[in-house]
Amino acid sequence: MTAKIKLNAASGGGSFSLQAPSSSSNNRVFTLPDSADATLLTSTASLGKLVNVVHASFSTETSIASTSFTDTGLTASITPSSSSNKILVIVSQNLQFSRSNTNAAGGMKVIRLVSGGSDVSIYEAGNSPGTLGIQLNSFGSGLFSRMNACVNIEDSPNTTSSVAYRAQAAANTTSDNGKVIAQEEDTPSHMTLMEFAP
Repeated sequence: MTAKIKLNAASGGGSFSLQAPSSSSNNRVFTLPDSADATLLTSTASLGKLVNVVHASFSTETSIASTSFTDTGLTASITPSSSSNKILVIVSQNLQFSRSNTNAAGGMKVIRLVSGGSDVSIYEAGNSPGTLGIQLNSFGSGLFSRMNACVNIEDSPNTTSSVAYRAQAAANTTSDNGKVIAQEEDTPSHMTLMEFAP
């Protein structure tokens, strides 16, 4: 005797069957919600599914005396399981902007590099006066600005190749010893990559 219950849809539609596991040691229980209706998804369904999580930290002090965006050392890589999946990029970057005689300012950038491709900027807080983004200012002689820049970006790399994300920073000016120090005093910065299926 086959342990199966089969329900046929009305008006010539498909059918639905419930069949017990083939082994008595593989008993299974399905519990239906008592507070709301629900839809059962198959084992291959990935609606809104968190597929993978990657975390990286970097704690080496890195000095950037440049107005061009330069790597802070913070990076993380992930290989999407589907080209339609999204990557949530969460960055917590430790930064210090310093300048010897006047206000200190700078900017931050997050770039994506797909294996075999070119850098693509997915976030930029400009380091020029008047632009939107990170504009920290300290007035006086030998003062500086410290911050932990937190950025959340949803990215669509559209690939199943390895994808690397890197944090960058730049000083507003290099005059009067203007610079950016990432991971100042070896304070760690962090990056988390979360892959979601649509």
